[in-house]
Amino acid sequence: MVDSGLALDGGAAVGNFDHLLAIPTGEAAMTIDASGVIGPINDVLKSGEYPGVSIAGAPLPSLTGKGGVPVGDASLWITAKGKSPVERAAAWELVKYLAAPDQIAAFAIASGYVPIRESAAESSEVQEFWAQNPTYRVAYDQLLAPGGKAANGSVIGAYQCVRDSVRDALIGMLTQGKSVDDALAQAQQDATAAIQDYNSRVG
Repeated sequence: MVDSGLALDGGAAVGNFDHLLAIPTGEAAMTIDASGVIGPINDVLKSGEYPGVSIAGAPLPSLTGKGGVPVGDASLWITAKGKSPVERAAAWELVKYLAAPDQIAAFAIASGYVPIRESAAESSEVQEFWAQNPTYRVAYDQLLAPGGKAANGSVIGAYQCVRDSVRDALIGMLTQGKSVDDALAQAQQDATAAIQDYNSRVG
């Protein structure tokens, strides 16, 4: 698709929105991104900068018609090592506040991110909003679909580094003329090095 000009590669640099801008400029008819872009996109469209442009969403496609997806980002952690009991207690209070159903519901409505609590997803506010804005619900429904082991995500310490290795291999094929075999070999080499480095640091 890239070789024929049917697909565009917008790159993977942090803060790169070329793939999104390709929609209102007419260079592309669709793109793939996380659900968290839906809210900001709608805010831009409401500004009137791109008249006549509207968006809709669909589940990620599958060759077999089955399979779910793993959660992409947006994790919340408490790092307690070396912290005082007071600091730990304060961190826990913050996490409880951020994860409260009302906060999660408001965040999902404002951003497009998937609510992480069933109570938030089932709230009247979210249900009413989803009924009026069905694109916001697409990612939630796909996360609930049976996905098997692939949808669980990788259980590795060097998760982001391995993910970057795969991304860089794809970019190498799309923009640097690397063969599939060479790109895969480089991804394997980089991912293995990242895992070995992680294991050597944490034991």
